Amino acid sequence: MPDKGVNPADALHIDLLREHLSQNADSLTPELRQVEDILRQGLRYPVLPLKELIIVNDDRIKPSTLPDTEFTVLGVSKQTGVFVNEKLTGDNIKQSYFSVLKNQFCYNPYRINVGSIGLCELAIENQIISGAYNIFGCNENTINPKYLDALFHTKKFLDYVNEKAIGGVRMDFKIEYMKEWQIPVPPLEIQNEIVEKIERQKEIIRGAEILINAWHPYIDESVIKKSLKDFIIDSLYGISTPLSDEVKYPVLRMNNLDTQGNWHLDDMKYIDTPIKTERKLEKGDFIFNRTNSKELVGKSAVVDFDFDGTWAGYLIRLRFNSDLSPFYLRYLFAQKKYRNFFSSIGKQAGGQANINAAELAQTTIDWYPIDIQRQIVERLDRQMAALENVRYLKSEAEKRIEEILAGVWNEKDAVSPLSVAQKENIIRQIHVAEEKATFKRMVLANHIVNNSLKDKNFGNVKFEKLLYLADCFAIKRNLGQKYFIQAAGPYDNTFTKSYFTKIEEYRWFKKQKQDTNQFVFIAGEENEKSLKTYNYFSKDELERVNTLIGYFKQHSYEQPEIIATLYAVWNNRIIRQEPITDALLKQDFLNWDAQKAKYKDRLDAALQWMREKSIIPDGWGEVIEKGSRK
Repeated sequence: MPDKGVNPADALHIDLLREHLSQNADSLTPELRQVEDILRQGLRYPVLPLKELIIVNDDRIKPSTLPDTEFTVLGVSKQTGVFVNEKLTGDNIKQSYFSVLKNQFCYNPYRINVGSIGLCELAIENQIISGAYNIFGCNENTINPKYLDALFHTKKFLDYVNEKAIGGVRMDFKIEYMKEWQIPVPPLEIQNEIVEKIERQKEIIRGAEILINAWHPYIDESVIKKSLKDFIIDSLYGISTPLSDEVKYPVLRMNNLDTQGNWHLDDMKYIDTPIKTERKLEKGDFIFNRTNSKELVGKSAVVDFDFDGTWAGYLIRLRFNSDLSPFYLRYLFAQKKYRNFFSSIGKQAGGQANINAAELAQTTIDWYPIDIQRQIVERLDRQMAALENVRYLKSEAEKRIEEILAGVWNEKDAVSPLSVAQKENIIRQIHVAEEKATFKRMVLANHIVNNSLKDKNFGNVKFEKLLYLADCFAIKRNLGQKYFIQAAGPYDNTFTKSYFTKIEEYRWFKKQKQDTNQFVFIAGEENEKSLKTYNYFSKDELERVNTLIGYFKQHSYEQPEIIATLYAVWNNRIIRQEPITDALLKQDFLNWDAQKAKYKDRLDAALQWMREKSIIPDGWGEVIEKGSRK
């Protein structure tokens, strides 16, 4: 059989190659023996131990010998990987530390089983990590660090770690164990493709987390306050019977509900004795977590599903009269105001905070008539349903990452080319494309607003025109923009109206009306959450946006309105391949809307300014025309 022309994606070619190698087993070179072994095992790529791929970092230093030097001390967490923990001068660091370079891995041998391993993507001068960690890099001519990082976050690696811990008193995953772990090593270009696919899924996950982390139930403070005891008709502590994994009579525990009142029933415990009638839960029962950590005590939920079971001792079951909806109270208690209240009144004992039934009954609540309560619940239920869809997108992206990596190992969970699952995933990607774009544009819009908060002239119009110039000049990415002609210039009404609603709902910003009837932005209570950019945009892209913002900081909304509209009509002519002269551009500007006539004498200077600042369109984007004004 010829040694070239084999298509590895063609099953027939692979079968012929396997047959050829098996018939000539005695005369195979070492390289061909490895190929034959791979095919015989059904593997897709060569499998190598990490000792052939990694380079251990033994660069220990004593920061105390450089007392005036500032060091960046790193840490590792399962959620964020390698992060900046603190900055200290050498005279405050007594122990030996490791110097860490970009693209090196850091792991805690005693906590690696709970995810304490990460890839350092930082390149800060004098970055170090505790000497308790093991540090290694990899041969980047053979292995993409991000590909290896993805493998470290698979169940296969965790199983290997736990296997090595069997028989030990405590976890101690030595560097020798790490070197022994064997991984599939595709060609580097295929590793890069795998990393790119995984990054796309992580982008969905990050976008979903923006909404999940930003959302919380919001209920206006009521005029009428009432004590919870006015509504309680029955309250009862849960059982203290020992629990087991043997499936008989189910028991809800504090681990089964979260701080937003959602149930998580994938980890149930049971009792083996029948449940008395008074101990059985019913639909509509309110569950309050009376004992937990200071941060979690007071979690509450409503039994909104059929459940032939009971509840555990750290929970209280309550039933109310007809003037209080348990579903309303669930959302009320999920608010930050009440979460902080329960944290403050919980009595500390043995590392736990406790709130007894009498103390709970004394809680003062925001009360509305029952019809208003139901309206509030309906509104928040709709928001929660939308949030569940976001969680589903996140879950599907996480599953897709698992499928991609299973394909590397050639396992049964791998997705074959053009399988049904892949086709369904492609369809889902089409459906979520707009949501993904919206996440990114919200991040971009937040960046514009946050960097303009000190600009006394920054209002709706200035924001809209800066967003347009950022989209179509500074960034030039297809993020689902759809601009139309509006009196003040190009305007993406669908995104902008939604964004203005979201920023106040999430309390990132507030809009205040001025005497001039213009709105200005001020930071909201949760403004800090709007500062994250999630690495959606490069440093260069954000610097270009910042430059645009700086150009207009000393101007009213009129200057960005003029520039954005001139840019739009100029870009329209490029896209339509129409003649371009200053006279034609000015005529298009004046034809945009009758209100543009007031700027007639400023257009020559504006065009000259655009050329001086190199704000010249190149035909990127779509023609802006008249359209929906909803």
